Amino acid sequence: IRRYAMRNSLDYILWLIVLHIHTTTSFNISRDHFRKSSVLKGMEIVDGLEFDSFAREWKCKCSPRGSDGSLLACQMALEAVFDDLMEVDGVTNVERFIDEDCLEFKVVTSVDADNFSEWKKNKFDPEEFFVEMLEVIEGVSEIETQTFKKMTVVSTEFIE
Repeated sequence: IRRYAMRNSLDYILWLIVLHIHTTTSFNISRDHFRKSSVLKGMEIVDGLEFDSFAREWKCKCSPRGSDGSLLACQMALEAVFDDLMEVDGVTNVERFIDEDCLEFKVVTSVDADNFSEWKKNKFDPEEFFVEMLEVIEGVSEIETQTFKKMTVVSTEFIE
């Protein structure tokens, strides 16, 4: 029953997206333009718990929005290292998160498991430069980095 309810929820979300696109654009998109990936198989941590990639998180606390521009300065620091980050072998995703409740700015870079050890050997370059830039931004504090293993459980992608 639970699996059926989740499937219906995902179908409903897809339907809402398609409806929104259809009503706000001049082209027609059918449900066939979306593909759901199945649960992927990866490396096993313990029996029944797998991962297929690693992620490196860079995060810091910023001053409240609008008070001194620290949030925008963090974004500019990310833009300064973005091209170097995209040249890392195996990068599959770079995401930026802003948590307004905790006043956190986060960057999470996902790297496939086969290439992660090489990036680690290179000290997660351009991490050091990024952290150095954060350290000189007024209003930024509690700069942290961490690595975690991750696994995409379900994904929906748009197919043109």
